[in-house]
This record gives sequence, structure tokens and C-alpha cells, in this order.
Amino acid sequence: MLVERIIYGFYNCDFGEMVIAQTDRGICWLGFVRKGQTHKNVETQLKQKFEDSSLLRNDTVAESVGRSVIRAWEDGHEKIVAVDLRGTEFQVAVWRALMDIGRGYVCAYSEVAEMINRPEAVRAVGTAVGSNPVSIIVPCHRVIQKSGKIGNYGWGVELKRKLLQKEGVPEKYLG
Repeated sequence: MLVERIIYGFYNCDFGEMVIAQTDRGICWLGFVRKGQTHKNVETQLKQKFEDSSLLRNDTVAESVGRSVIRAWEDGHEKIVAVDLRGTEFQVAVWRALMDIGRGYVCAYSEVAEMINRPEAVRAVGTAVGSNPVSIIVPCHRVIQKSGKIGNYGWGVELKRKLLQKEGVPEKYLG
């Protein structure tokens, strides 16, 4: 049995320290180092998430990929970045729908449920959005509460607000 190889590393960008992991098919994990976390903590989480894979740290590759990701995100071309999405059929459908939310736009969880023709699955959509493994490329930060409030974000509300501001989202959604 061949063991899948995943290359991961850390890259400092304007939004903080990014963590990127990729397979031969594309990025399988993109997140941020949270305040108080160490590289060792992140590496332990990656080992748990990809327990059947061989993890190889390469910060040079992560920097190159990170620059490409940020450039694609800034240009509104996230869809051109190769991703290796791993989840249930439902989760992948939600994540693919998120990729259809354009830069500078936000939508509610209920709208995402409508996008995948599952209007009754709003809570499940919320769970899938929250488990998105490829931040920025799969723009879960563009999903807000139906009330118009910014809501939560796995990497912190401040980062979500910063991303949305940079994308030109109207101020009324940033409060």
C-alpha cells in the first residue's frame, strides 16, 4: 500500500501565519496559526487529520504556494487554485457552492442551503462551512448570519472582518 505524501509548511502573509498542506492533487489544508499556538501544536493537528499520510515539512514550498494563493485571492481567481477537498458528498457540495460566492459579496447560511438545493439543511450547511479545510480558496469567510451580522470564523472574527474589508464588502456587514 502506497502512503500518500503531504507537503506542508508555514508562510507569513498580511493576515498572519498561514499553514498550507498539499498533495499531488492540490491544497488539502489551508488555515492560520492561532494566537498562542506553536508550530508543534499545528503539526500535531495535521498528523491527526492526515494520520494515514506521510507529512513532510517544506516552508519554501509553502511560501511559494502561499504567495500564489494570496495573488489568486486578491485577483478574485480562487477557483484556479487546485484543491484536494476531502469530506462527505454534502460537505464538498457546500464547499463548492462557497466558491461561487464572488469577491466582495456575502451570503447567509440559508442562501448556501438554497444554492445546493437543500433549503431544509441550514444547520448542516453551517457545520460544513465551519469544517472547511481550505480557507480563503473556499471562502467560508463570505458566509454571514441571516441577520446581517458577521458571525463566527474558525480563525477569529478579526481575521474574517479583515478579509471581508479587503474584499470591499459593505461596512454594514462588518460590525
